[in-house]
Amino acid sequence: THAPDSYVKWYKFDHPQLGKVELGGADAFKIWINAPSKKLRSEIAAHAEVAVYQAMASPKLEIKHTKAESLGNDTWRVELGVANTGWLGTEITRLAHDHKLVLPITVEISGATTVGCAAKEKVGQLAGRSMFLLNGGAMSDGTPDRVMHSWIVRASRGTEVALTVRHPRCGEVAKNLKLS
Repeated sequence: THAPDSYVKWYKFDHPQLGKVELGGADAFKIWINAPSKKLRSEIAAHAEVAVYQAMASPKLEIKHTKAESLGNDTWRVELGVANTGWLGTEITRLAHDHKLVLPITVEISGATTVGCAAKEKVGQLAGRSMFLLNGGAMSDGTPDRVMHSWIVRASRGTEVALTVRHPRCGEVAKNLKLS
């Protein structure tokens, strides 16, 4: 046979419901899904570069700015700036964008009481660096790869708040900020 490891020798097995049975024969995974073990490395080598290229183009969220500004009476304005530093936008495909298939980025603050706003907010989607190549770089309309959000919170000086950014396709990034 061309792939001797794709067949399992028959053996007896005492099944809890069926009683005595024999198991073995063709290993469907090694016959129909993967190439034979001896040929697997050479078969996937051509595709590995493409997979790595796609992974490197993925969107990547980074917290680029945090700031706490005292407004007096234990009230603070907390700012959070987020950027997509990856090549692709957070939705990854135009189809996902057109049909609104991907949930938006959410930003959240914890560790302080919010005033007049929610602790968790949706801030939409962010373009990737590919947008600048297609739209003229510095001549593009604004900064579609970044978003700034702020909360008004109540907490005493020295309190540490946690700022968290989440996206279903980009994962989660977080940073702590001391109110001082």
